[in-house]
Amino acid sequence: MTDTTEVAAQETAPTQTPEAQATPETNSSKPSLSAEQKVAIDFNILNPTLGSERKEEDPNVITLVSGILETAGHASPKAWESDEKIKQAQSFTPQLQITAINEHFRRKLGNLEESTRTPRLALADGVDVAEYTTNFEKYVAPTLVRTGV
Repeated sequence: MTDTTEVAAQETAPTQTPEAQATPETNSSKPSLSAEQKVAIDFNILNPTLGSERKEEDPNVITLVSGILETAGHASPKAWESDEKIKQAQSFTPQLQITAINEHFRRKLGNLEESTRTPRLALADGVDVAEYTTNFEKYVAPTLVRTGV
């Protein structure tokens, strides 16, 4: 004789397709990623063809931007370098550094109460380092200094 609660459970259980049955609902067998690994994955997704390692002869755009902020009179010109993505980007190519810097400052500028359209537009991806630093100095740094961001 079969227990009635067992029969009722069998009758009301949802049916699954063969694909759903074969795929586990949780990925507990996969190891979790550290924060640094997740950041690296984010940058590789952005543009995997740029490579990730900065060559010795390549400029460090992060250092250049901190120098611009210092020259402009920012109270803490290197504080932003403590951001996890910026710390990891120290060894990246100049183009990936620009991408990381832009993401960081677009987010910071976007949180301000005032309009920051011009400085955010000046944070352009895909430009050479000379053009980037010129735009940063002219359009971004003054807003960052004035607002203390």
